[in-house]
Amino acid sequence: MPKSIRVPLAVLLAVSLVAGCGGKKDESPHFYAAASLTDVAQELVETWLENGGEVVPVLASSSTLARQIREGAPAALFLPANQQWMDYLVRETERVISSSRLDLLGNRLALIVPPGNPADVSEIADLTGRGVRDIALGDPEHVPAGIYAAAWLEAAALWPKVMGKLRPAGDVRAALAWVERGEVDAGLVYLTDARIGDVEVVALLDPALIPPIRYPLALIAPEDSGVPTEAALAFHRWLQGDEASAIFSRHGFQPLAARSYHGS
Repeated sequence: MPKSIRVPLAVLLAVSLVAGCGGKKDESPHFYAAASLTDVAQELVETWLENGGEVVPVLASSSTLARQIREGAPAALFLPANQQWMDYLVRETERVISSSRLDLLGNRLALIVPPGNPADVSEIADLTGRGVRDIALGDPEHVPAGIYAAAWLEAAALWPKVMGKLRPAGDVRAALAWVERGEVDAGLVYLTDARIGDVEVVALLDPALIPPIRYPLALIAPEDSGVPTEAALAFHRWLQGDEASAIFSRHGFQPLAARSYHGS
């Protein structure tokens, strides 16, 4: 089961966990978001709750969340880290409300190294050298950050030279942790993750080599009624507004849909 992040209302979190384990159903909308959004999601949820709104955050890899929604998880909103897992839900279910789908955020990829840079990595090309033995990234089979990173390495003609060094992680935060602990010589993660980690950013990867990194947002229809609640609709609107946009920006994301929010 994906983990719920801590928010000031501990009771709300407890209800979320009980509901996920087959207990009493929680009526607050469940916000399913990619692991790379963990820190910004906490501030978003805290602010929304302070404003009198309702929401329960659920954070995990985009692939895990998408598969759980397909199996009937009580998601009201979904914010994965790439288009692929939203498209997957569109193909596999009828729960994605197409009229609500939009590209909410952008991001960048960064090359990071452990504190002190033991392998003396100074540029992207150094990844091909003998001094770099292990490179962490999200698993390119299913983790959006890893999918983007693999595509970038291929476009840069580096894939054949580094593929034997790649160490795939279950999500981008796991890849970040390996670099922080010095278990690998370098890593390829989102810039927003690099900003919060105890790591050094060596370089930003040229975004022109791959399609733009986009986080799509959509409402997910309840399986019973097929109609989103007013609470879910209100949070969906607020995420597109100026207040949420400022929070996203502070965490290094690129808001793509900012507009004034005038309430539900």
